[in-house]
Amino acid sequence: MDNEQTTTRRPAHRPSRRDEVLAAGTLEFVERGFAPVSVTDIAKRAGMTPAAVYYHFPTKEDVLLALVGRTGDAISELCSDLIGAADADDAVTALIDRFLAWLEDHPADARLYYQSSQGATADVESLRREQRRDQVTAMLRGPLKPAGAAMSATELRVVAIAVLVLFGEVTRLLSGGRPTKRHRDAVRAEAVDLGLRLVKP
Repeated sequence: MDNEQTTTRRPAHRPSRRDEVLAAGTLEFVERGFAPVSVTDIAKRAGMTPAAVYYHFPTKEDVLLALVGRTGDAISELCSDLIGAADADDAVTALIDRFLAWLEDHPADARLYYQSSQGATADVESLRREQRRDQVTAMLRGPLKPAGAAMSATELRVVAIAVLVLFGEVTRLLSGGRPTKRHRDAVRAEAVDLGLRLVKP
């Protein structure tokens, strides 16, 4: 009997519960911002005790740092893949479409990264700056490589930074409620237009 109970009981600190903390933290930070949220709030949202959250993360800032790190890495990966494009125009268009597809699959992660986490703490801002450098480098080696023939290295860096800013603006424009296809198409057209202007020599 005791053995049966032991095998069916849910462990308090199984490793997969870390993901539950992150999922709960995402929703709390997106809905309420960083400052008002407590570890107790995250625990309640995750359906666990605060002690279980502390087992994985010493503070709520550590939860946010993990979330920003995970999403920033995903964006770096998105920016690093080579795009089979003949020129910079095609590459930028494809990159924006790739971001929009990612955004549709990860709306809460995007809102947290581009909105809720901005200015939260000095350590979060430091991580965001570090990730932005990685994202710019990834973009220069990947999707923006075709533009290298027509632009200087400095111009390319400016374009890469501007595209990342554009990602944040697209997130803002699409984060209110449930955007219609018409609205998504309009935002996409505007984003592509702005992106193409960036790479015009």
